[in-house]
Amino acid sequence: YFEGTVTVDILCDDLTGAVEIRNTISHHKIIDNKSDVDFILKSNHLVKLCNDVLNKRIKLSDLNVIAFALEASDYFVWDPESSDGKRVSEVVFHWDCPAINYPITIENVKLWLHYLNTGESKLSNSHP
Repeated sequence: YFEGTVTVDILCDDLTGAVEIRNTISHHKIIDNKSDVDFILKSNHLVKLCNDVLNKRIKLSDLNVIAFALEASDYFVWDPESSDGKRVSEVVFHWDCPAINYPITIENVKLWLHYLNTGESKLSNSHP
């Protein structure tokens, strides 16, 4: 998906049923990519996700599933010491923990998109 070899429709199909909730506990069904090479996740990859959410090609709730998969994967990496990697790290963390951070809403997706593109955060300091 990030490299354009898989369509957004295929990504969404893969996300279907990726999370199962039993007795208020979420079970993630994720198969990690087997590769000797890391995929370096950059802010432009998350921008692509934001744009697909804003264009209604990806559901808001899918960002949470994607973020969990990115954090749990040994394949996807980013450098939290670089300015780009810091943005990736923060946004993935926000998406993975919306109850603690910011809810995943269209308005917040627009704010994350702005942050990913510019490095300027316009998210409110008051958390939900």
